[in-house]
Amino acid sequence: MSTDADPREDALARIAALEARLAAHAQEAGALGDELAAVRAAVQAIPAVPEPAPEPAAARGEDGADLSGARLVALDMVMSGVPRDEAVLRLAADFPGVDVATLLDEAATSRG
Repeated sequence: MSTDADPREDALARIAALEARLAAHAQEAGALGDELAAVRAAVQAIPAVPEPAPEPAAARGEDGADLSGARLVALDMVMSGVPRDEAVLRLAADFPGVDVATLLDEAATSRG
């Protein structure tokens, strides 16, 4: 090995090697950028999941009570022959804010 190596040539050779590495990284970065853009476009093409529609206000009683559930339970109680007083107490406990007497009347009427 020669001791009279030109430091300038060594530095230029290092610069050339670094530039080659940088060019390779830039090429890879470009390919990654293209892939990223393709994935982004594919994701944007997927339809958004719609938010569930809020339950109509008519289906909820005071304090947000579930009227449809209360109606179903009231109908089941009427069909099962549960005494009205007991049905009123159970419905009022399970569905606060719901007019249980009206629901029981509706259930009795629908029973025909």
